[in-house]
Amino acid sequence: MPADESIVEIVGPLSEAAELEDQLRLLHSFIGQFGELDKALVLLYLDGNSNDTIGEILGISVSNVGTRMNRIKQKLQRKWTDLSKGEYSHGFR
Repeated sequence: MPADESIVEIVGPLSEAAELEDQLRLLHSFIGQFGELDKALVLLYLDGNSNDTIGEILGISVSNVGTRMNRIKQKLQRKWTDLSKGEYSHGFR
């Protein structure tokens, strides 16, 4: 997965506003399962901050920001894939 792929793009194409709302709610739930550092990183990323700025705010290196974001995107991609395969029944893993 390209490192510059947006988290929101992982969701894929949308057909209706209601579907977008459901997908955003689900994405919020997935992010809520992350540790505090990863949650903060995602919020700063979604606010449009650069890796330099995120690293400075969180006290981690720029390369660590990039690595963590890539891993977060991979986790989210797996969760979306699992969901589309019906592997989520009640709640989340």
